[in-house]
Amino acid sequence: MIKLNTLRFPISYVQIFEEVCRLQGMNAEPFLLANFAITPEQLRSADTTISGTEFLGLLRLLEQFVRQNPKHQHTLIGLFPPTIHGHVALAAITASTVQQALDIAVRFAHQVMPAYDIRYDIEQSQCRVSFTRLTDFGSSNAFMTEMIFCALHSFLRLFGHDDVPLHLSFTHRQLAMSELPTLFPHVSISPGGEHNAILFPGHLLNNLIATRNMVTHQALESALEVQEAQRTRQHCISAQVSHEILSLIRQKKPIAAAAIAEALSLSPRTLSRRLSDEGSSLRTLYNECRCLIAQDLIRHSRMTISQISMQLGFSDEANFSRFFKQQTGKSPTGYRAAGQNERL
Repeated sequence: MIKLNTLRFPISYVQIFEEVCRLQGMNAEPFLLANFAITPEQLRSADTTISGTEFLGLLRLLEQFVRQNPKHQHTLIGLFPPTIHGHVALAAITASTVQQALDIAVRFAHQVMPAYDIRYDIEQSQCRVSFTRLTDFGSSNAFMTEMIFCALHSFLRLFGHDDVPLHLSFTHRQLAMSELPTLFPHVSISPGGEHNAILFPGHLLNNLIATRNMVTHQALESALEVQEAQRTRQHCISAQVSHEILSLIRQKKPIAAAAIAEALSLSPRTLSRRLSDEGSSLRTLYNECRCLIAQDLIRHSRMTISQISMQLGFSDEANFSRFFKQQTGKSPTGYRAAGQNERL
């Protein structure tokens, strides 16, 4: 699990909070300056980022807004233009096909939303887009995950129509946004699933995008590749390794240092050294990722503790319980009970 305070988020997301303030007749700038030390100059700079802690603070304010009135959920969704995700969004919008747009999202979405890993795969003529949470937003985990779905859904206009049959699965059991079924009537929603994912017919991947433009797309993709190279030099290797580990766990593949190193274009020895330089190790990150998945399943799924232990590859429930308590300070049953109390 990546520590939230190590992540940086684009300043553009603050736009949503500014819009909420405007609708309520408030001036956002003094509030942002007093509570988050975000200046008007920073708000106008495309290169500015906010910390994970600041992002969580703003997220909780938005969550409070939607809890005031169910109608506010409709309002909030309307404040999410696809272009809020910067160059990644523009590159997707100008892609030729839906699949090319998804390829862009998988490659570069972490530049604008580092708290989630986004992947897609095709099984039995169905495309599944998975979005796995990489950090802990505490009591706002469910709300944040539903916001990620809403952001992804904003791209569904790329399919050419709004009535595409979709199936949505969340790992949490109770919707933070009760109006989602009304907001998206063509989407069947299943809380308490094994993954956070959107499923749709695979043939839609071949659909042409109305806003496609090859020249613009190639220019944006080149800009993203430059940003990625800069980010790779600056960004901690631990986060990149966590992305790879979570993907392997989700695919039920073995966690091998050689495979992870190859995915990052490093030798196993260099990978180990760079992780050590950051005060981490492959074993530490593996345990953190398993714990993150365990926390989601314990708190949000209907699986028994024994089933979860088997899902994560533990020899028995007792071994898993010892591991979980070492990682979190709580037993699996205690952690589940605490989550149930939060929802009361």
